[in-house]
Amino acid sequence: MKTRDCLTGLCLLIPLFARSQQANVNLDYNPQKNTENLVPFSAPLNSPDVRDDRTVVFRLRAPSANSVRLVSGAIQTALGTNGQSLDFTKGDNGIWSLTLGPLRADLYAYHLNVDGVQMADPNNTCAAFTAMPPYSQLVVHGDGPAYYDARNVPHGTVTRHVYHSAAYYQRPGAPTGPI
Repeated sequence: MKTRDCLTGLCLLIPLFARSQQANVNLDYNPQKNTENLVPFSAPLNSPDVRDDRTVVFRLRAPSANSVRLVSGAIQTALGTNGQSLDFTKGDNGIWSLTLGPLRADLYAYHLNVDGVQMADPNNTCAAFTAMPPYSQLVVHGDGPAYYDARNVPHGTVTRHVYHSAAYYQRPGAPTGPI
């Protein structure tokens, strides 16, 4: 019993000593802009790569795949492709890529279709919370922060005011003290 408790305690302490790489996310503004030339933690490639001209490069390492497609009604609508397939091109190194845009500033949900299998982008650290299957989220920024961006703005205060009503306590059968 003591050995199990010690092992459990050690397992709980491991995250305190573990070091990790920061994902390619700028929490103040423009989360998918690669300002430090980092590859997201545990991702083999930087994808999606949103450029200053609002073009986006998607990448996927899949050397054995026969076809890779981007599936997103919102991106297809923004590009005016009328539902046409957004097919990746396979490079000699087994990395598939697709360059789109420019896209208007917005949030886009998408997933990949690799040889008929739908999947979230394994290189993207931003998940979209929509219906199944799991989607990835693409953030294309405009010239300044959007409504959903974290910004250092003045904040108010929260206060609680309690008001007692004499009318409530004077009715028959009412409690005698505050509720």
